[in-house]
Amino acid sequence: MTFDLTPEQEALATKARDAAAAIGDSVAHVIDSLGQIPEDVSKALKAQSLKHVFDRGVVNATIVIEEVAAISAGLAAHIGFDSALGASERRN
Repeated sequence: MTFDLTPEQEALATKARDAAAAIGDSVAHVIDSLGQIPEDVSKALKAQSLKHVFDRGVVNATIVIEEVAAISAGLAAHIGFDSALGASERRN
């Protein structure tokens, strides 16, 4: 089975990849080692407007989580759980 992304999904993947890369390897290592997300990283992700994609379907959510997980598994889990639980909505 071939799985091709739509142009919109490709753009989303690029945006998520760029946001994850901006975090940097050293910060990602700290996140994954300590299990804590620095406040500035959380704010930077919110500024990228990636969390809203979870309202637009599972494929979009998976794209974002996969791209972020390539940099930090802990951060990807945080984004996924936070969005699944609606925690970001309660804080805004």
